[in-house]
Amino acid sequence: MKHTIIIGAGYTGSTCAHALRSVGELVTVLDKARGPGGRCSRRRAVVNGQDVVWTHGAHHIDTDHPLFADCDDPHAVIRSLVEPAIFSTHVREIQLPQRGVNVVCDDGIVHHADRVLVTIPVPQFLALPLVGSTIQPTLIQDLHSIQYSSRIAFLLAGTNITDALLKGAAPPKSEIRWHITEESISVLTILAPPSWSEQHLEASLSDLASTTEATLVRSGATIAACHVHRWRYAQPRQQSTIGPIVDCSGDGRILLAGDAFGLDAWKAVSLHTPFTPSTS
Repeated sequence: MKHTIIIGAGYTGSTCAHALRSVGELVTVLDKARGPGGRCSRRRAVVNGQDVVWTHGAHHIDTDHPLFADCDDPHAVIRSLVEPAIFSTHVREIQLPQRGVNVVCDDGIVHHADRVLVTIPVPQFLALPLVGSTIQPTLIQDLHSIQYSSRIAFLLAGTNITDALLKGAAPPKSEIRWHITEESISVLTILAPPSWSEQHLEASLSDLASTTEATLVRSGATIAACHVHRWRYAQPRQQSTIGPIVDCSGDGRILLAGDAFGLDAWKAVSLHTPFTPSTS
């Protein structure tokens, strides 16, 4: 039985895990977050004694995967696909022993498998020690040329929040998603545009939250919770043509996938499409 380690429990990692398990492979999924979802993740809090949930991040599901057809809650689908998984685990290094691959984590645990499929953003992959020495030389330039836009998300909950107030508090051209609970608490995600996010990328998240909250309170809103989340590598500016799954090591042991290479990586590891990684 082939064993694959998948780094990243977002859209690509979850669908690839599902495809591999469906053909009888052993899969271990690792993610540094506390739960699955990547940019489709959610954040929970208790506001005025009530549980509220924000869907946060720069998530944009654009896929013909049948599991996401007419889906109102992509996070629930991802959770069902990716589990079991190991969370709160930071990958420190990828090693190539004589056989297979080792994934070394910050907690000292070494996971061994036949291959590793990396679905985290390309810059994070390239930052891992020794990665540069294991990548095919023809791929180095292509991978370093992949650039991402950033997004900053404001997660708000409160009362007396109106569209008019948000126009004065939210960055221009923001995407605003919100709903009102049965107790009339407004729960909002304000997704700032890439240009604004990149200008404020190094700003203190607590300062951004305080400024936004103060602006709304001065206008008459009551804010019970205000959090800010930063996605440094939110979306690739353009897709690479070397995917959807890239063989970085040249022998099939270190594979790279994700939205920078197209969102149909699951097809390449499913029963319906031959698994043929690209090396150039």
